[in-house]
Amino acid sequence: MSMLSRFFATSLLVWGCLQLTGCGDSPGTYDPVQSDLNVIKSDANIEVRRRSAASLSGQYLSDEQIDQMMAIVLDSNQDNVIRARLIWALGGVEPDRSDRFLPKLAELSNQVPPGSEIQKAILRVIKRLGGKNQE
Repeated sequence: MSMLSRFFATSLLVWGCLQLTGCGDSPGTYDPVQSDLNVIKSDANIEVRRRSAASLSGQYLSDEQIDQMMAIVLDSNQDNVIRARLIWALGGVEPDRSDRFLPKLAELSNQVPPGSEIQKAILRVIKRLGGKNQE
């Protein structure tokens, strides 16, 4: 068997195995936002979790993902940097979809220390999305 034939035979075998295991299936199944949310919830390394939170800014968020993010933001046991970064990411949501979280953010703003990064993020998001400034 020539070298070229072996290469093609091996390539065909690898491609077939990937298809059988599900790799190479519809490319639209990977959701980077959900992947980052899963990392935030489960990774032991705080810096990895913080990077994942930062990467959510500017991403399209589904209603379910917004709810997941709000659960993390409202959890006072979470890292404050992660919470603030998630609030910044929520600021990119279309104003007409902000009703599901703005009241909760306004309430949280009154519970966190004045001038904290979390409060600054909340006030900026409320202002951006057209809500009343809760200072």
